[in-house]
Amino acid sequence: MTSKNNTISLLTAALLLAPALAWSAPAAAPVAAAVLSHDSALFGSQAALDTVTRTIDVAPGMKRLTVASGESVAIRAGGRTVGWTFLQSINGSAMNLAVLMPGVPQARDVYVFIEPSEIYRAG
Repeated sequence: MTSKNNTISLLTAALLLAPALAWSAPAAAPVAAAVLSHDSALFGSQAALDTVTRTIDVAPGMKRLTVASGESVAIRAGGRTVGWTFLQSINGSAMNLAVLMPGVPQARDVYVFIEPSEIYRAG
């Protein structure tokens, strides 16, 4: 097996294991008055609010947020704040904010776009 094949095999294994590891990892900080679905683990894990790099306020009428792969942010909407660390994403990804903020009407029509990870870029 060549070095390139080993690298591809390791990346494939890491990508397959990432959701399982995120699923089993304990939450760093609970979200008040909300129970997150298991789907949220596909996109990352909760982060303590004192560890985030920035805060995003969801304004009325807002339809999209953009975050970097691996970024930890606080998202405020409808009187609730959630800290979240997004997983590394090879090609980028998108999710409905309601997955992280169930029961918050303001989050229902907002999508979070996760930029492609710098880690998986060649060159």
